[in-house]
Amino acid sequence: MPKQQRFLTFSEAAATLGVSEPALLRRVRAGHLQTYVDPTDYRVRLVDAAELEAFMVPRPLRRDGQEVAMVNAS
Repeated sequence: MPKQQRFLTFSEAAATLGVSEPALLRRVRAGHLQTYVDPTDYRVRLVDAAELEAFMVPRPLRRDGQEVAMVNAS
């Protein structure tokens, strides 16, 4: 049976990351995270919990401070 997606509200996602909602919005606008519209209330933004967890994984940096491109091993 396929695993059901779990979504967090925008404020729950911000609290999970430990950032403010405007800081989370900057990450969304930068393309780091995607938001979804709540089907029961179009004003509510949702964030996929699995996508948020993947975003929270530490990423290695090169010596010049640039992020190393991650290669998917699958």
